[in-house]
Amino acid sequence: MQPYHFGAASGLGLCLLQMSRYEEALAAFEAALVIHPGMSNIRRFVADLRRHVATDGQEPGAGGAAWQQ
Repeated sequence: MQPYHFGAASGLGLCLLQMSRYEEALAAFEAALVIHPGMSNIRRFVADLRRHVATDGQEPGAGGAAWQQ
């Protein structure tokens, strides 16, 4: 993967998210934000994944995470 390609990093994050590989998805989304920090949907994924990983996979409150809606 090209290290400075926003689409590749965010796409990898989405693939890893679908495979429930949350920590790896978080790392990919964080890499995407380094390249393109203004993407609000990716920021939301990062915030939700940080909560999800920090709580050992428990549901992050009412409404669920952005990717689960």
